[in-house]
Amino acid sequence: MNANTRLDVIAFEQRPLTQPQRDTLETCSLEQLRDVQLRRLRWSLKHAWRNVPWYRQQFEAMGLHPEQLQELEDLARFPFIGNAELHHHYPFSLFAVSPRQVVRLQACHDGSARSPLIGYTRNDQEVWATLVARSLRVAGAHAGDRLYALGSLDGASAGLQLGAERLHCALIPLAARETYEQVRLLCDFQPQMLVASPAQLLALAPELERQGVSLPGLSLRTVLLGPQPCSNSLRQELERRLGVQTLALYGVSALMDPGIGMECLESRDGVTLWEDHFYPEIIDPDSGTPLPDGQFGEVVLTTLSREALPMIRYRTGEIGRLLPGTSHSMRRLERLAGPEAKPLRQSA
Repeated sequence: MNANTRLDVIAFEQRPLTQPQRDTLETCSLEQLRDVQLRRLRWSLKHAWRNVPWYRQQFEAMGLHPEQLQELEDLARFPFIGNAELHHHYPFSLFAVSPRQVVRLQACHDGSARSPLIGYTRNDQEVWATLVARSLRVAGAHAGDRLYALGSLDGASAGLQLGAERLHCALIPLAARETYEQVRLLCDFQPQMLVASPAQLLALAPELERQGVSLPGLSLRTVLLGPQPCSNSLRQELERRLGVQTLALYGVSALMDPGIGMECLESRDGVTLWEDHFYPEIIDPDSGTPLPDGQFGEVVLTTLSREALPMIRYRTGEIGRLLPGTSHSMRRLERLAGPEAKPLRQSA
């Protein structure tokens, strides 16, 4: 990577979290946040333009240069990237660093024969650890807690491991295929947090009921739901049957999963996006036109600090809307699930 493209703007405004406390950017004012976003967005555009030929070609074809980004709203002039581009440039053509700088590779599983490849530099991995630790902390995790990921979470397990270590928590590294085995492990290790998809929990609930096992009785406090969005009705059913509260853990496999956002323990009213590292937009799925906060559309995310694989205006295919922050200056994302999202998702 060219020396003048180093991520000096974040090196490092945040120090690694060794205690469960908020970092300065998490509690900054909206004005401070927008200043950080603008500086990091300028860096990310320049980094992509200098080091990824595809981005340079796309920008030049539209008569654009990173220097033309004067304010955050100017990002809407730049082109999108999506899964089609990730497949076309498989495996390394979109990487912005040399192979020797990449310390982690993992597949972005999307059901295709050749899943896109995601890479991390050492700095990328540090950011990942910081953001997952932040997510776990706002969900109520404390030093000494045990976390159990139900079944296989693919690449997400690596992020959970990094974040848990940063908070001095232990991720139980055991997977069980059968629900009766999962219940046995829950009884043996008595974790304070469980990470699972809604489908996994629906399969687990009958076995817990059959064995007469109470999750609160096992010291379990919270279930983190991911990666799919969960409807309110399904969430209420899960909480009723499991007897514990649920919080949404947000990630996108092509960007970072988990670590993009977390539903806060205090509010439980939408995922707080970590906007100091991911700039969100909501667009009309048909026209690509940005929509104002509060309107539903396709979720688009831009990485602000990614070295190995910068993503400029990545179309997630998810449907949601941006809402004002509650205890944070960072905005919340409300995602639609199931039939609610179908009409818009067909357009996306």
